[in-house]
Amino acid sequence: MRRPLVTAELAALHLATTYGLQVTPATIRKWAARGHFPSHGARGSRHCYDLEEVQHFAEHHRVDTQFVAH
Repeated sequence: MRRPLVTAELAALHLATTYGLQVTPATIRKWAARGHFPSHGARGSRHCYDLEEVQHFAEHHRVDTQFVAH
């Protein structure tokens, strides 16, 4: 079964609505750039990420404050 590939914006929306994690799209792109999970190519000008990989990383690196990109 193929796992869903989504943009950073959709992944951030999913994390916020499903898990209450306030992660910005920029933070998701930063995590991918640092090698925490791969980018699976681009659709148009936007890179796509495996939603389950993003979710797994966010859940296991959760802190009580809001995630922001620095």
